[in-house]
Amino acid sequence: RPSGFDSRCPHQLHSRLKPNCPPMSMLLGPIRIPVLTLCATILGVTALALSGQPQDPEIPGEAPVYEMPTAEHKALTATVGNWAGDLSMTMPDGTEMSFPAKETNVAVGPFWIQSTFSSEFMGTLYTGAGTFGYHPDTKSYTGTWVDSTSSYFALMEGSMSKDGTTMTMHWDAPNHEGIITHHRSETVRTSDAYVSTFYMGEGKGNVLMVISMERVTATEAGSGK
Repeated sequence: RPSGFDSRCPHQLHSRLKPNCPPMSMLLGPIRIPVLTLCATILGVTALALSGQPQDPEIPGEAPVYEMPTAEHKALTATVGNWAGDLSMTMPDGTEMSFPAKETNVAVGPFWIQSTFSSEFMGTLYTGAGTFGYHPDTKSYTGTWVDSTSSYFALMEGSMSKDGTTMTMHWDAPNHEGIITHHRSETVRTSDAYVSTFYMGEGKGNVLMVISMERVTATEAGSGK
């Protein structure tokens, strides 16, 4: 046999038996690429899983968290719990009216809260639901709102005052005539109470209503209890 020939080497054996056949690397190419791709995918997924936070053994099925919540996220989830108070409005004739209100905030992981609000005035039950969070890249608060008075889906965006006491949110929604109008809310909150004043119209706007609430019960953020 020729010097340097090794029968244990598949490529040399293939070339000696069939000199006119293409190299073994060309034959294995279509197979090797998918195999390498699969291996890279498995390694990448494994590395991603290992880089995340470990699951809490006390919460079965809890998804790992790949992003750490900021102070703004923690301030939002600190509002989780049940709240009660009143909603006051100024009627077209200038009469002030007040109605009992309830709210429940539930955490969606460490980043979001879901709020459900209800109040009954003049024999009509009002219900609303929203989701609120914070966007670290734009450094702005975000929110959504739907309620039982309209089919409109409101998208909100806002900011916190420098002293951390007042959150201002902006959004567009129909007015009493169904015309899309700018709305604004300014919420002053403490650990166990808050007052939200709602305005409608451009600029300073006109006061639409005021919601004053106090915490009834608190639940651990993220527990959903």
